[in-house]
Amino acid sequence: MGPYTESNGDAEIDKIVEMEITEILRKQRKRNPQIYSVWGQIYIFPYIKITHDKALNGDIELIIGWINKELVITL
Repeated sequence: MGPYTESNGDAEIDKIVEMEITEILRKQRKRNPQIYSVWGQIYIFPYIKITHDKALNGDIELIIGWINKELVITL
């Protein structure tokens, strides 16, 4: 028998599927820019916010907002 066995093949297929899913999710996150509505709050003054820690929400973002709208640019 060659190096390709059923258990080896399953592991390789799982790895390929995981890589494909990771690539799809990465492409979905890169949609720039996005506009969101803020619910339950109204900002009187315009603001600029930068998320600098990926542990907070998974992305590094530049957020520009005012009233109840914000423009989010994923970096």
